[in-house]
Amino acid sequence: MPPASLTDLLTIDGIKKLASPRSFSRGALYHADGSVASLTQHDNTLTAIVRGTENYTVCFSVSISNDTSAPALDYHCTCPHASGEGVFCKHCVAVALAWLKSGKGNLLNETPAVAGTPAGNKSAVIKLDDLRPWLLSQPKEKLADTLLETAARDRRLHEQLLRHAALATGKQPDFNACRAVIRHVTTIHDPTNELQEFADILERFSSDGYHNAVLELSEYALERINTRIADSDGDAGFVCRRLLDIHHEATRRANTPPAQLARLIHAWTFVDNYYYFSGVIERYADLLGEAGLAALRASLNAELSTFTSVDVTHTAVEALRTIARLTNDTEALVALETRDLAHPSAYLRAAEIYHEANQHDKALEWARRGIARFPENTTGTEPLVDFIIAEYHRRRQHDKALALAWKCYEASPSRGFYQRLKESVHAAGENWRQWSERALATLRATLDTAIANQTINQKYPPWTPRLSPFANTFFVSLPLTDYSTLVRVLLWENNTDAAWAAANEKGCDETLWFELAGKRADKHPADAIPVYLRHLKRLIEQHSDSAREEAALTLRKIKELHASSGQDSNWKTTRQTLRQTFRKNDDFIKLIDTL
Repeated sequence: MPPASLTDLLTIDGIKKLASPRSFSRGALYHADGSVASLTQHDNTLTAIVRGTENYTVCFSVSISNDTSAPALDYHCTCPHASGEGVFCKHCVAVALAWLKSGKGNLLNETPAVAGTPAGNKSAVIKLDDLRPWLLSQPKEKLADTLLETAARDRRLHEQLLRHAALATGKQPDFNACRAVIRHVTTIHDPTNELQEFADILERFSSDGYHNAVLELSEYALERINTRIADSDGDAGFVCRRLLDIHHEATRRANTPPAQLARLIHAWTFVDNYYYFSGVIERYADLLGEAGLAALRASLNAELSTFTSVDVTHTAVEALRTIARLTNDTEALVALETRDLAHPSAYLRAAEIYHEANQHDKALEWARRGIARFPENTTGTEPLVDFIIAEYHRRRQHDKALALAWKCYEASPSRGFYQRLKESVHAAGENWRQWSERALATLRATLDTAIANQTINQKYPPWTPRLSPFANTFFVSLPLTDYSTLVRVLLWENNTDAAWAAANEKGCDETLWFELAGKRADKHPADAIPVYLRHLKRLIEQHSDSAREEAALTLRKIKELHASSGQDSNWKTTRQTLRQTFRKNDDFIKLIDTL
């Protein structure tokens, strides 16, 4: 088989697979505008330049994959977007389309013979290496005129010549012209390349020592980008991060006072429309220092005290959190988290902050305060209970941990508190079997009482008042009408037989019945049949496509259960009963007749 070539690998379908839809459409526009120049092919290597405000070089070649030993297309572009490995950018698309239109492989890097040139004399072709001796032989005036004419058409060369001239003459570059450039650039569509070029200019100004000018220009560029360019594809964000790096370095070299820098970062914090300034406090923390961070904290607190809007408050609090973390200010963090103590979660956050700071007494105090503040909110305070129990175990005060875990379970016996109790018993190194028997007996007694109350008073739902474990107040639990809670606990303990017995004794909800049936189907298939039949009837009554699909699966399961339990004859009876019960349901009759 002949070796693969660009013709084999560089096709329209291949280009569309490599490029994103956005890159393909933009590359097609570049190609249509005639932006591809110097298209040159030598064997299986193709190079070209894509012209614009910035010129980028694209190269294609064919290589052999190390993994599969198969031919592979290599591609590279010098633009910033293609700096990541495997990015097939819009410039790659433009060059590929231009090559395909040229006739695929009809490009030659040899120049056709000119009249008067000996045939086959390759040395007659002018090369780049031949230019230097020729340039050195030209008069200075002619070279200067040529450069000026070219600079009038090439903005990048124009900027470079002005910069070199400024350095040589001691004059400053035209910074006002730079402001005009950024004003223009931030009004055009897709200004990424132009913004990158502007960042290049700032870096050169910085290396030449114009630090104050770089600060002013980068701040102006950032303000224009933030207010005029939505970052739909991430390119603007990439440029902003680069501009911030340039600004950071110029700030360091210019020795900007920390208080002045703090005022700038304060302003950036509240005008960040597209998260261009995300992480700006961390980025400048080394330059702000203790004095700058203190000044920034003071200005943010002043902003917070005005309470102008929810958004401003949120932004100020997030910024203050960042400063508190950077300065390891635990008390400031706690103060921010406890500005609003209307929910138990605020107390928990304070406890966790102190715990992370190894201030365990304060952590325990805040957790206790939260429980005392919300004695009736057993759901909201559960994380606080968990925190206190864990803290008791950390202190090796296992007796206190077990006492609290039991107190909570006894007040509201549920699977959640049962699980917490088991974890505490294991952490204390005690015998879980004894605790489990006690816990299950307590749960059973609670449920029996609730079920008995329902039997006495059928008129109203038995909403059960319970004494809070944390104060002499009552809270109300959901109705306890069967053994559902007990069944959940026993299933969690993988005690399926006991759970099945409890369900048959005083019932449970249908979801649990279905779960029980699934667990007993292998060893006790006959037990599962009635449960699946009830489930089937509910599905048939729903009249939806998903219910019909599940009904078909359930019906086949029922047939299998009859077979595995040795009740094939009973299946015929069950089948006939179902046909009679749902005889008006044509879809179901069609389904059951297939079995």
